[in-house]
Amino acid sequence: MRKNIKKTDLIIVAVIILLIAAGIVFSVVFRNNDRSPQDSAEKKVSSYTDYNGKRIGIMTGTSLEVPTFEFFPDSQYFYYNNASDMAVALMQGKIDGFLGDEPQMRMLCQEQDGIAYIKQKLTEEDYAFGFQKDNDRADMIRSQFDEMLAEFKSDGKIDEIRNKWFGSDESVKTVDLTGFSGENGELKVVTTASDMPFSYIKDNAAVGLSIELVEKFCRRYGYTPVIEDVDFASRVTGLSTGKYDMCASSLTITEERKESISFSEPFYNSGIVLVVRKSEIDETPQSEIITVSTPISHFAGSLIGVGIGSMFDVLVKEKIPDAKIRYFNTYSDMVTALESGKVDALCLDEPVIRYIIASEHSQIIYLDEKLKKFSYGFVFPKTEDGRKLRDEFNEFLGRIKGNGELKDVENRWFSSDPALHTLPEIKDSGKGTLKLAAEAINAPFVYLEQNKIVGYEIELAYRFCKEYGYGLEISEMNFDAVMPSLNSGVCDFGCDCITITDERAESVYFSEPDYEGGGVLAVRDTAGGGVSSYSFNGTRAGIITGSIHDDIIKEKLPDSTIFEYNGYSDMTAALKSDKIDYFLAGSNISENITEANPDLMYLSDVIDVLEFGVMFPKNPDGNEVRDKFNEYLGKIKADGTLDEIIRFWQSESSESAVVDMSGLDSGNETLTLAVSAEIKPFSYISSGKLAGIDPDIAVRFCKEYGYDLDVKTVDFGGMMPGLASGIYDFAMNCVTITEERKESADFSDPYFFEDLHLVVRKQDVIADAEKNEAPDLIKSIADSFEKNFIREERWKLILEGVITTSIITVMSVLFGSILAFLICMFRRTGSVLANAISNIYVKLLQGTPIVVLLMILYYVILGKTGLSAVWVAIVGFSLNFGAYASEIMRSGIESIDAGQREAALALGYSENQAFFRFIFPQAAVRFLPVYTGEIISLLKGTSIVGYIAIQDLTKMGDIIRSRTYEAFFPLIATAVIYFILAWIISLILKLVLSAVSTRKKRSN
Repeated sequence: MRKNIKKTDLIIVAVIILLIAAGIVFSVVFRNNDRSPQDSAEKKVSSYTDYNGKRIGIMTGTSLEVPTFEFFPDSQYFYYNNASDMAVALMQGKIDGFLGDEPQMRMLCQEQDGIAYIKQKLTEEDYAFGFQKDNDRADMIRSQFDEMLAEFKSDGKIDEIRNKWFGSDESVKTVDLTGFSGENGELKVVTTASDMPFSYIKDNAAVGLSIELVEKFCRRYGYTPVIEDVDFASRVTGLSTGKYDMCASSLTITEERKESISFSEPFYNSGIVLVVRKSEIDETPQSEIITVSTPISHFAGSLIGVGIGSMFDVLVKEKIPDAKIRYFNTYSDMVTALESGKVDALCLDEPVIRYIIASEHSQIIYLDEKLKKFSYGFVFPKTEDGRKLRDEFNEFLGRIKGNGELKDVENRWFSSDPALHTLPEIKDSGKGTLKLAAEAINAPFVYLEQNKIVGYEIELAYRFCKEYGYGLEISEMNFDAVMPSLNSGVCDFGCDCITITDERAESVYFSEPDYEGGGVLAVRDTAGGGVSSYSFNGTRAGIITGSIHDDIIKEKLPDSTIFEYNGYSDMTAALKSDKIDYFLAGSNISENITEANPDLMYLSDVIDVLEFGVMFPKNPDGNEVRDKFNEYLGKIKADGTLDEIIRFWQSESSESAVVDMSGLDSGNETLTLAVSAEIKPFSYISSGKLAGIDPDIAVRFCKEYGYDLDVKTVDFGGMMPGLASGIYDFAMNCVTITEERKESADFSDPYFFEDLHLVVRKQDVIADAEKNEAPDLIKSIADSFEKNFIREERWKLILEGVITTSIITVMSVLFGSILAFLICMFRRTGSVLANAISNIYVKLLQGTPIVVLLMILYYVILGKTGLSAVWVAIVGFSLNFGAYASEIMRSGIESIDAGQREAALALGYSENQAFFRFIFPQAAVRFLPVYTGEIISLLKGTSIVGYIAIQDLTKMGDIIRSRTYEAFFPLIATAVIYFILAWIISLILKLVLSAVSTRKKRSN
């Protein structure tokens, strides 16, 4: 017996040596074949487009999944819990890149030397704080936060905080989270502690840009912050269920998230970038979008798309100097970018966008005001032949302009009906064939239709050649090549919606203009249904008597029928009762009216921009008061008081507020103020007292200069006569400053600027009007089911997850059971060495958390092997299951009476025969119930494989939850599926146990 044991020990030692040697060889081979950046990155890249089709990592629970699918449709996707795991996977060659928000990626790349991000941004996005939706307390907190944020933006405090946390001075990066007054209770704040520089852990304390904003907010409004760290996927879910009051991290504003939570105003503008291995990036400077900080107009700071080679980048810089510019190669790229929200507006030729809208993009509108007027013409080489050809063309153009043919050609090509897009037949009558240079991408001027170059200017070229006896050959080329082709003599003339400029006229001859247009801004129409304000031209309009709206409607919507009313309340009633179809109102008034009347809405496009001023009588006393008011107005503009007044009366915190009339000096001269008191937030009645921006400014002015104040409520139509007759000393009623009104009254400097919109009936714009139905549980469940499983075919994700979970479970049970049996047999050899090795293995695996084991295997031991994550999981769970199952088997075997073995040996059976025919079958009956429980534990344990980028059932549920932000349905569905899988396993093993028991009875 001792001799056999020694023999067993020698075999064990030999096997261990062989395994070590095999491991060394295995490691060397795979290291040589490793896809590390140092060895394999020969091709330098400069654009994220080079990574489509490669392996891309995605952080679960973020909004990065959608742009990953959009920009890398041919790639293979791997999910991770945080950016650190993705960075490790990237450096080990498990993935080729991952998306992240630029500020966090900037910090991550500073810490990880082997990675870098491509400077070209995929998208622009805004970060905001999140709050629970449809909750009064949460709405109040959000309003308070927006109030603080607006102040920080106004006084530059937010820039100081940003510079601090994006700077390199670590000594200032601290947040004091002690000493709060807490009179308004606790504020439960959820954040993610791996979100540098917004929220992270430093010296065992929560710090970051977002955390500092939380600290300042809580001190200002009397809260005590209670900060909890969760993963990205749980932030929105926790808010939507009311577990937390506020989310403070880099939370991107998305439309889908707005269905579940409310957002503050943005506190940071960012963009998504692609992180790759540093050695793969071409360090050649990239052409970046142009950014300037201070906004000066409605579109200042917006992202404007322009065409490469056009003059519109210069025009945008001139007219909107703070705008960002993004360049595109084609109009189709520009339109796609606009419709998908990648740019805020496009700057292009009015005829081009006019054709695009007429064709198939009614959700786009273009602003009426032209950035600059342009003329478009044909170009000819600056030679004698070129001049003669130009003169012939001008002669032809003048004739068709005079007889109306040019207008007819324009109407046909600007139509979306392809049946009208026909070209005349021409042939060379002996004068030779002219070569026309053009790029066929500029509909309706030059473009491809049914694989033929057609267009407005192409027909002009055809008509000209037919009339003058030329043949015509069209040479399609890039726009940048049109001019050089003329100067080199390759082509005889060119067209392509070419703007006539003095600079270009130095190189080529221009024809007379064939079209008069201009550069315009095209924007998305967010009002719904592609409806713009101009579509209401010709309908019934309401105006306030004496207002400037009369002139605006006559200029902008000249075919409308106008009806006069005394105020907005009368117009609102008329609109709701179908007496008029629209009326004009400023942004603030429009919001208040539509909020109080859910069946009304205002259109998003701006019909005009108004300047509001205070009216004074045209006499010496009026001039004196006006000069003092302007002096006071300049003062409160300079110190920020005016902005504070406007912000307060526009915020929700002003709901029950009134103007404080105390402190006025009744012993001095009294000024009489005329207001309408029905235009919120400018002047209105709250709790029986006067409220609003206008009376607040008036009271403060009177206190400053020692006047008493008498406020009179009067219709707008009576204000001007009252001033002229001396009844009132000044009037405030969000009065628009116009040249005509200046003839009757003096105006102060403007104190408010506002966009003017059309207020309309919602049913006129949106086909399916909103219905106020009582909540329906069955409908709610059906909607959730559709949203979580049917929409975007998300059920396929669940099916894929079930298959992955099943594969890992079955294969791990198979290999783990074999391993468990071998370990069990190993321990039965009687060898001290075998018993010690088995015991160490079992104790080591039982003492190591399975998630830690998986990560060690995936990132360390098997990190360079190229083994797929699923097989790494199978290896890990097999090792873990083998350790536990071996103990289960051993206990079952040792529970069988030793006499059974001795009896079998006495009957002449060998040791192996006795074990396999008598001992093990009886032991199996005893340990199978516990063994079944261990398999079910293994099934449930697979829920953590998402840590190593495996899309199992749980991970797929998390992915769906991160898209829909519904906590209930995906989690319940995942639990039910796990229950079904466990039940199936139990049923199968029950049948196995029954078969074994039957065999045992027959054997007995």
